[in-house]
Amino acid sequence: MEVNAWYREDCPQRDERLGWMGDAQIFAPTANFNMHLDRYWSKWMFDITDGQDEEGWVYDVNPPIVVDGPSKPGWGDAVVIIPWLNYRYYGNKRIIEDNYEGMKAWVEYMRRNSENNIYFWEENGWYGYGDWIAVEPSPGKPIGSAYYFYSTKLLSEMAEVIGRTNDAKEYVELSQQIAKAFHNEYWESDSLNYPGGTQTANLLPLAFGLTPAELEDQVVKNLVNRVMEKDVHPTTGFLGTGYILPMLSKYNHHDLAYEMMNQIDYPSWGYMVKQGATTIWELWNSDVEPPEGMNSRNHFALGCVGEWIWNTLAGINISDEQPGFKQAVIKPQPAGDLKWVKAEYETNYGLLAVDWKLENNVFTLHLTVPPNTTALVELPGVEESSVIKERGKQIDSESIEGITNTDSGKILAAAGSYVFTVE
Repeated sequence: MEVNAWYREDCPQRDERLGWMGDAQIFAPTANFNMHLDRYWSKWMFDITDGQDEEGWVYDVNPPIVVDGPSKPGWGDAVVIIPWLNYRYYGNKRIIEDNYEGMKAWVEYMRRNSENNIYFWEENGWYGYGDWIAVEPSPGKPIGSAYYFYSTKLLSEMAEVIGRTNDAKEYVELSQQIAKAFHNEYWESDSLNYPGGTQTANLLPLAFGLTPAELEDQVVKNLVNRVMEKDVHPTTGFLGTGYILPMLSKYNHHDLAYEMMNQIDYPSWGYMVKQGATTIWELWNSDVEPPEGMNSRNHFALGCVGEWIWNTLAGINISDEQPGFKQAVIKPQPAGDLKWVKAEYETNYGLLAVDWKLENNVFTLHLTVPPNTTALVELPGVEESSVIKERGKQIDSESIEGITNTDSGKILAAAGSYVFTVE
């Protein structure tokens, strides 16, 4: 029942209790780190496809009550995103096989309702929920095509995973066409920005892979400028919040991500804590908004920041080549005044544990790799003059059981327990 309250329902403490899909898809990575949800998502997906319309669209809420279809961008796309994440975290191909036709039907629905590869949902000038509850709202229309691209791209990758090679080729080509159309439609060459220029307007194209490589530096610059203009606070909503810290860290602004995480004034996660919150709020300012209507103090969407804590601070990541933590990618990133992090994750193979500290300019990592798996380890702060040891033995000059140096400078560790130091 506890899992049901957290992830199947919107907010269990009030009378809504609806299975909103947009909330779930952005929070799913954090949820997967906190609980083993493989079987849960399989049931969740059954509820979505069970209510799927013959035209291919799905509902914002499942089972389909209260809100009519078709689903809005970022919400309906959960029908594709959740199976992909389930495969990534648990190596589960069956959820792809069982739901492939439903995922394909959703993408084909968007395809039929697009013009020149531009898709958007519209009703009386409203383009859907957009970046829901954002402090700084982003234009909703581009979000439709951004998610159309993302779902199509993921569908092509899942088709490849289950051997549907013709579909894989067709949908990767379609995704490329959508990306080109998105750029032509929405990139503002005069301002060198996406419509609205908000944090989320820049985040989604970056995170989804929509931004052309030659424009990445400019879009990152736009994002950083918006972050600095807001005194290093998030102004994102449900869709953008899951990407702001990961994208800042990915594009060499990890210091800004850490600073944002530690803010305690509005809008921030720390502000909620400072105001006495013991659960994540639906709004960044649920404390001052009236209690009537849409204002939950027990929500989970903005809690998607947990993914960044696991992936980036603790450094526990999934291998693209060996999903389901058959191989873990361990890449901790210290930041600011943070001197230690401990994290444990129960994989399908057993416990994966990271415990690092930074003391007197020496980085120490205690790592446990589960049986029948490996870990590709990339230690922070390594320079040409650095000395890397495992339990006192220098790894590039001594043979150490279970350890292999790769050509990329990373360390391949077999199952076992290790103590690495960078001096």
